[in-house]
Amino acid sequence: MAPAPGGCRGELPAVLHGPATGGGAQSGPVAGAACRPPQGDPSEARLALTFLAPLLLALLAALAVPLVLHLRRQRQVPSSFPALRYLEDTLQRTSRHLRLRNRLLLLVRLALLAVLALAAARLVLPVGGGTHPPAAVVLVVDDGIRSATVLEDRIVLDHLREKAGELLAALGPADRVWILHGTGEGQVVGPDSPAGARRALAGLEPGSAPPHLPGLLARGRAILEARSEARTHLVLASADPVAGEDGARPDAVVGRDLALPPNTGIAGVEVVRGGARDPNDELELLVSLVGDEPAGREVRFQAAPDGAGGTLDPELRVQALSNGGGRALLRLPPPGEEGWVLGHVEIEADALRADDRAPVAVEVGGQVSLRLITDPDEPSTSWLREAARVLEASGGVEDVSDAPASPGETWILNGLPGIEALEDPEALPPSTTLLLVPPGEVTSLPRLDRALAEFGAGWSIRAGDGGRPGPLLAEGGIFAPGVRDALAGSTVAGSRHLEPRAGVEGSPGQVRLRTADGRPWLVEASVGDRTLLIMGSDGVAEGSNLGRSAAGILLLDTLLEQGTGTPAPGAGIDTSVLPPPVTSPGARPEPEPPAGPGASGLLGDRRGGEVSAWLLALALVLLLLDGWLGRKTPARPDTGTDPAPPNPHPN
Repeated sequence: MAPAPGGCRGELPAVLHGPATGGGAQSGPVAGAACRPPQGDPSEARLALTFLAPLLLALLAALAVPLVLHLRRQRQVPSSFPALRYLEDTLQRTSRHLRLRNRLLLLVRLALLAVLALAAARLVLPVGGGTHPPAAVVLVVDDGIRSATVLEDRIVLDHLREKAGELLAALGPADRVWILHGTGEGQVVGPDSPAGARRALAGLEPGSAPPHLPGLLARGRAILEARSEARTHLVLASADPVAGEDGARPDAVVGRDLALPPNTGIAGVEVVRGGARDPNDELELLVSLVGDEPAGREVRFQAAPDGAGGTLDPELRVQALSNGGGRALLRLPPPGEEGWVLGHVEIEADALRADDRAPVAVEVGGQVSLRLITDPDEPSTSWLREAARVLEASGGVEDVSDAPASPGETWILNGLPGIEALEDPEALPPSTTLLLVPPGEVTSLPRLDRALAEFGAGWSIRAGDGGRPGPLLAEGGIFAPGVRDALAGSTVAGSRHLEPRAGVEGSPGQVRLRTADGRPWLVEASVGDRTLLIMGSDGVAEGSNLGRSAAGILLLDTLLEQGTGTPAPGAGIDTSVLPPPVTSPGARPEPEPPAGPGASGLLGDRRGGEVSAWLLALALVLLLLDGWLGRKTPARPDTGTDPAPPNPHPN
């Protein structure tokens, strides 16, 4: 598409305010009404007048000075003397001209003061190009897995780039733009000029998971609230018809007119039998599908080829059909030896190919080497040790707290000893997984946050109001359905604030669990060859029952199995799989055809120009007119009698 003609100087292009399409169509007013098309002919929409220095409008109070002087002069009552009464008839004839001149002089002076005040306040009118009120625009780009959907021989992200480019082309060089994108808490690019934002937009690539759009929008709104520009706008670029309906609402959405084709994808792969136990046990994988048609789909497992390091026959292929709930059970033969079961599961490819295949990497016969570095005085120590004891009795965990440290261990850190271990990363063995449980006392949080920064973690932790007590909501495919249900039935309170650390390049990591109000509660990040898991609370704060229920043991078991610390052979294979790429079946509304006038009619002429120079020129004309009227005096009154003749005999 060509850049929008005209464009809104300091305002959003009106094409962004047109009627949204699809089931997620916006209703009600949106911000930026000065750039929104009226109910009548949209081509007549124009930028409303505004001021670059509105505080200087206080100079309009000077208009009261000539008004007060004029009114005081009008209230003066003239005195009549008998000797001057013969002039009254003549004065009545000339008073009409005097009043007209005085009123005209008053209007000129009032207009002069008003024009000077408007010029000082830097009035902007919808006239041609020129300078405009600086605008701050945050563009939230949905570059998650669904942006890789192929639509009209191009991926959806390319369409979003084109539509967002129209917005950036309509902005001026004085405008500032931020781009928020990515999964988890996302990444921020900016502030930058519109040209720089276009270059950053061109470099975006589809991610491997859906972004948390409510969190990105809330972060964008916080950026705008801290700005001082005359115009601020939060814009979402997403093809999801229901994006932006929850949490902080965007001022405009681009991309909703893109009709996404039906899609079914792999939401998760879970080991329901075998793995980390006896290599002679049969291995069962439960594959969950979501999307438009998850039932009755053929799901296939293909073992990794020779050389990848897997224990299965590279020719092994297993397939099954998904049931009505979109789940398929794949039964693999016993590996027969300790090692890794490597391969992938796949379904028939559709328009969104990125979620049609998921890797599988399961360690067989190994135990998790667990090291507890805890503070006896911390409230969380008792439940962490009890959970570790239960898991060790099941045979999947070996407590090595009293043995020398070795690579591939999983360390649980809490309290002061845990902070001290984090402060000495050189003492940590390679390929270590660290599960960090925050201290119960907030006085230790600043030291913990400094230790995280020095460790290189992309997350910061600080005290907060704790949020409201509630359940934990899982994100991603690392939690089995039973574990997700148990966490959803638990209650946590006293949560700390986990947020991406400013100034850290790259993605901070993944959010694995959130609280009921959307705050990150469990985050995962990679720091070199180490994996760092940070919990948002200790699980036993007042109002919490996580550490006192089976949900705490299930959570710890899942985290230990996911973070064994031993890297799987074969590049690019991980035990985690893609999170759900689409909403649950039937939840996605059918997109509707675009409504309202086209882009050319909605944009119209929206350029605004500062008219201070014209106002100053007008003030000069008024000043000259004031001087001319002030110097002009009325003619001498005609007495109606002949002047007296000169005296021929002066004294």
